[in-house]
Amino acid sequence: MNEIKVMENAKKENDHIPDYWTNHRTGNKKILVPVDQRTFKAIKEIVHRTWNEELIGKGLDAKGLEELNYTKLDVILVQRVENPQVFGNYQRAKNELLDKMIALKEPSRRIESIPGEKGGDPDTTQDLDDFMKRDLCPEINECYVLHGTKVERIGGLSDRGLNLRQADPNAMFGKGIYTTDSSTKADQYADSPVHRRPLNYRNKLILSRVLLGNVYLCKEKPRQDEQKLSGPPCLNCLKDMCRCNGPKFDSVLGERYLRFREFVTYDTSNIYPEYVITYKRAK
Repeated sequence: MNEIKVMENAKKENDHIPDYWTNHRTGNKKILVPVDQRTFKAIKEIVHRTWNEELIGKGLDAKGLEELNYTKLDVILVQRVENPQVFGNYQRAKNELLDKMIALKEPSRRIESIPGEKGGDPDTTQDLDDFMKRDLCPEINECYVLHGTKVERIGGLSDRGLNLRQADPNAMFGKGIYTTDSSTKADQYADSPVHRRPLNYRNKLILSRVLLGNVYLCKEKPRQDEQKLSGPPCLNCLKDMCRCNGPKFDSVLGERYLRFREFVTYDTSNIYPEYVITYKRAK
């Protein structure tokens, strides 16, 4: 079956909530559900596989972590966000991206085939058990990624999805939703760098589905005084502000000059916070 047909079929099948959800008749009601043991084990393993003890406290956003003197993350609980309304927004965004690629008559360029790219799909997708990837559409680079967030934001996040209004317009790649395939990196954002939580505190990570589509690889580190991206650049002129009036990239990837890979989306509908991971930092 050719890739265009695969994307057409994926669109036809993208009309219902996942069959592995616990509750199928919740209307627009949001439910936070503990996952089964198989899913818990798979997600716990991803947190451990993408952890790098040597990089604890490294980077501007890791201030205060070295002083905690911890070496690992202990996953305590994994819950699935079953929110039909927010997931419906994600489904519509997925259909729009499929339509875009079908109109272009080709799938999204696979990440590993981007010139200069070195990691391929996010490790949080590559290393994830196959049973958890059955609903992903690789033709549009649909992946699982990690997002670190403070405990007090979990309620709003599960109710309304990730909020772009909380994003920093001065961040390296502009005002977007930043994700990573490293639990070491995501852990940096679980609390404030000026007020790190003690080791027994229950922090949160989010494992999200994201529609990366055609990924723009930033090959040079943006300067501090450089104009930040307003969104993904144009596929033709590679500028985010242009008059080409043509298709644009769908996400941005930074990796070559960074300790960690960062995947950035600029549309909240392109990411669904599917799993809430509760963990403790431990020695």
